[in-house]
Parts: sequence; structure tokens; C-alpha cells
Amino acid sequence: MVTAEDPGLAERTLLPLYDGGVCVVASRYTPQQLEQIRHRLHEEMQSRAWPITMHGDTSDADGQPMLIVQLAWVVPGMVEWAATLPDGILYLEAWLRPAV
Repeated sequence: MVTAEDPGLAERTLLPLYDGGVCVVASRYTPQQLEQIRHRLHEEMQSRAWPITMHGDTSDADGQPMLIVQLAWVVPGMVEWAATLPDGILYLEAWLRPAV
């Protein structure tokens, strides 16, 4: 499965290369949105303002692009920023969590 801003163009380009064996769906997010988030995460990781140990690209079960962030714990500023992002674009994975 491939996501694209322009699924029609992607299909016309990829289907001949893969003998019709590719599924193309419209991406919920633009490359610019993903890049802006990557840039912010990189800045926060480098400045050590947020306890990020790793961040990278992945996809959800529907093949949609998303960014994953592993961090030691979640800080309030990060939560506030993440709340402004489109649903499903960011997955936070903290290894220190409150006991339930």
C-alpha cells in the first residue's frame, strides 16, 4: 500500500512498474506537515528540552504515514504541542508511566 497526495498520478506511475500489484490511497497528511513535525522533534531532541530518545517515520494499519516518538516521559509542553496536530499523525511512546 502506498499513500500519495495525488493517488491518480501515483497509480499511473507505479502500476506499470509493479505489474498492477500496488494499492494507492490518498494521504491524510502533506509531506510539508510531516516535515514540520520532524523538524520540531529534531530541534526538541537536540536541545534536550523534551526527553526524546528516538523519533522516526512509520505507518498506521491503513498505510497512512505517521511519526513515532519514543521518550523517557511526557512533558506538558509536548502534550500542548501534540494536541495542535492532526489526529493520527503522531504516536508517543513513553517508557516511564504513572502506576495505575
